[in-house]
Amino acid sequence: MNTVSRLLALLVFVAVLLLIFLCFFQFPSMDDYVGSYLEKYYGLPGAIESYLTTGNGRYSTIPIFLAISSSPALMNNYPLLLLFFMGIAFISFYLFVRVIGKHFFSDPGVKASIGITGLMLLVFLSSMPEVSSFFYWMATSVTYLFPFCLFLLLLVGYSYVLRQNQKKKSGWLVLICLLTVVLAGSNEVMLFFSAAVPFLVAFIYFVSSKQIPKL
Repeated sequence: MNTVSRLLALLVFVAVLLLIFLCFFQFPSMDDYVGSYLEKYYGLPGAIESYLTTGNGRYSTIPIFLAISSSPALMNNYPLLLLFFMGIAFISFYLFVRVIGKHFFSDPGVKASIGITGLMLLVFLSSMPEVSSFFYWMATSVTYLFPFCLFLLLLVGYSYVLRQNQKKKSGWLVLICLLTVVLAGSNEVMLFFSAAVPFLVAFIYFVSSKQIPKL
C-alpha cells in the first residue's frame, strides 16, 4: 500500500469515527415521541392501526418506528439506537461491495473492499441533502436508512440469481420476493426502485441479446 492509499484510508477512517462520535450528542426530537403518545391512548396494536389508516400506509416501517418510539428503554439510549442503525448501514455497504465485486469484477479482497466501502459511504454522505436527518434521527433511520440497507441486500440477491453457475437459486428467489414486499411498504422511493429492478434487468438482457440465466 503506497503513501496515497494509506492517507486516503486514514481520512476515511477518521470520517467514520467522527460519524460515530456525533451519535453521542443526539437527542430525540418531537416526532420520535409519536409512538409513545399513540401507545398511551390506543396501545401498540391500536397505535399501528391508527397510524396506518389515518397517517400513511408504510406498513413495514411504521410498526417498527412505533414500537421503538413507545419503548422508554430504547428512547433513553438514543445514541446507541442511532449507532445500531449506522452499524447496519456499514455492514450492508460492505456486504454489497464484497459480493458485487466477487460476482462481476475481479475479487478486490477484504482490505480493498473495506476501502471501497468507506469511499462509497463518503460519496453517499456527500450526495444526501441532509446527513443529520438521515443518520442522526431515529424516525428517518427506520423509514429511509434501514430500507436502503435492505435494498442493497435485494441487489445482492439478484446478483446471486443472475449468476450462470449459481446453485440453489430458490432460496435467493424467496429472499428477493420477501424483500420486495417489505421494501414496497417502507417508503415511496423504495417502492419505485424495488419494482423497477426486475424490469431494468430484463431490459439490459434484451438490449445485450443475452439469455436470462435459468432459475
